[in-house]
Amino acid sequence: MLGTSFSAFDPKWHRSHSKAPPLLVSDMLVWRDARTRHDLTDADMFAKLKAVWIRLSKGTGKIDESATALTEYNGYRIRPTPYEVNGQYQTAGIIEKDLPDGRKEHHFVRADTHQNRDDAINFTISKAKQIIDMQGDRIFK
Repeated sequence: MLGTSFSAFDPKWHRSHSKAPPLLVSDMLVWRDARTRHDLTDADMFAKLKAVWIRLSKGTGKIDESATALTEYNGYRIRPTPYEVNGQYQTAGIIEKDLPDGRKEHHFVRADTHQNRDDAINFTISKAKQIIDMQGDRIFK
């Protein structure tokens, strides 16, 4: 995790690599920075975990379902819903169809990301068409 790992306390390593007296707790877990091999305090580890969490969640936006127009294709409606993640736009969309038992929706998200929103919308439409051609009404089951 970003150069940080944890392992069971190793008193031999601790004695040979630390100026601090050895700890007497035998079942203690110690966080170590893999790059420097220094023991980390709980506060240091919390700060690193917090930074990772912020980095992972930064830039995630809500799917904006109303911003793009519907595209009709073979009786299905395709609604691209790309959203921004870390400055890139994620491929995402909704495939809809009115069936005898009501309107059905299939939400999909793909790993593909794009530099701008228009590219993401165009790719989402082509990906939705591919899903429709390959799976048809089975996507609703």
